[in-house]
Amino acid sequence: MSALSGIDPAELGSYITWLKQNESFEPFAYTDAAGVETIGYGTTNDVFINNLSAKEALSGISESTADSLLREDLDAMYSTLSNRMVNLGKDSLFATIPDRDKLMMLDYEYNVGSINKYPKMRDAILTGNWGVVDNEYERSYLNATTGNWMPLAKRNTMTFDYFIQDRLTP
Repeated sequence: MSALSGIDPAELGSYITWLKQNESFEPFAYTDAAGVETIGYGTTNDVFINNLSAKEALSGISESTADSLLREDLDAMYSTLSNRMVNLGKDSLFATIPDRDKLMMLDYEYNVGSINKYPKMRDAILTGNWGVVDNEYERSYLNATTGNWMPLAKRNTMTFDYFIQDRLTP
């Protein structure tokens, strides 16, 4: 059974469409700006990347394969996210928040490795404090070439527009 089976399918579908727009499709393995091997829609699955067939290495993976990898990654990461909430004693709060809020937290698992890198934002999502979320959501990465921290400007804008903007009181 999928860990994501409890998420409303329409909400999940909307999120996956949004995520694909953010990540865009890349059929060939490449090293991203943070120095991480990546393929498809942002998949960093080393086992998959290191075991590409000769044909896939030369001609790239299909969008269908990338979509499957994305869904597998999201399912595994949602399970990890749920376990993080249990380990923090926040599972009852997590169970009560809207699916879109759970998907925002999942997006941080997928994109930065753990929602726990943003503890203030994590707790603010769980309690519906969107003013704090607005102050804490911006992401950056350590550029492997320059050694400088760089904002993920496009991702930050899209995150604000998709998850936060309509939650703020004017």
